[in-house]
Amino acid sequence: MKGLALSAKEQSRLQVLNAVIAGQWSMAEAAQVMGVSVRHGWRLIAAYRKDGAASLARKNRGRKPSNATPVETQRKVASLAQQKYKRINHTPLTELLAEREGVELSRPTVRRIL
Repeated sequence: MKGLALSAKEQSRLQVLNAVIAGQWSMAEAAQVMGVSVRHGWRLIAAYRKDGAASLARKNRGRKPSNATPVETQRKVASLAQQKYKRINHTPLTELLAEREGVELSRPTVRRIL
């Protein structure tokens, strides 16, 4: 990972794992501080030794969700809601988008877009 930036939680885990490696803390103490099981603590140590600090960062960081609504669809819905379907609430708008425009979205998705 280029330019790795760890969150506060990940930074504290890094400090705790370094203390365990240095022999200052036992894994039981470290696991309790990190809020994980002892078994998971050993997994974290193994990953840290293998890949360094990058192993503590979330692997999905920076990725777009697979179920995200495409930007073009969002623009189309926003445009239609502001122009063609100006004074229509979310539920009827969702139904009209599906019937007339062929845009199948859930009501909460339409509400989030608007």
